[in-house]
Amino acid sequence: MKSTPDIVHYSLPILYRGFLASQKPSTTTEFSMFCKLCSVIGVISQSPDCPEKPDVPWQPVLDSLQILLETRLTLDLYNTTSDNSTGLVQYTWYQNLLSLLLSFPQSHLLSWFGCIHVLLKKNHLILDKNLVMVCRKVWIEVDCDDKDLNTTQYALLCDLMETYTKLRQ
Repeated sequence: MKSTPDIVHYSLPILYRGFLASQKPSTTTEFSMFCKLCSVIGVISQSPDCPEKPDVPWQPVLDSLQILLETRLTLDLYNTTSDNSTGLVQYTWYQNLLSLLLSFPQSHLLSWFGCIHVLLKKNHLILDKNLVMVCRKVWIEVDCDDKDLNTTQYALLCDLMETYTKLRQ
């Protein structure tokens, strides 16, 4: 049976989907709610542009974070043009999140790779500034024989190479 904190972590993405479906919030409101939920799960953020290392175990945090990020990706909630016109608030937050993920690598967790993969799918430019470190952390410094992790790592690396190969043509 899951503990109460685990139940909270895994139920927040459901709450977020319900909020989006019922409220039809503005871009600013839905992103603020996303940041609040990230704060609740442990990706502490005093402001939308500065995520911080969680003070709780990474596994449930990263699992919930990946689901929240995938929800935003699936519902196409990140609009580059809109974000550019409002000062790149979301883009900056995502870049800071990537920096956090890279600063405290959890390459033994599928959801760590999953979060980085979603950021790549959301906008490859989020990874661009830290591309060398991303490659080092997800490829060179990973030492794991777990088949599921290797599959997830391989999928991320393939998408990363495919994206940047297309861009360089």
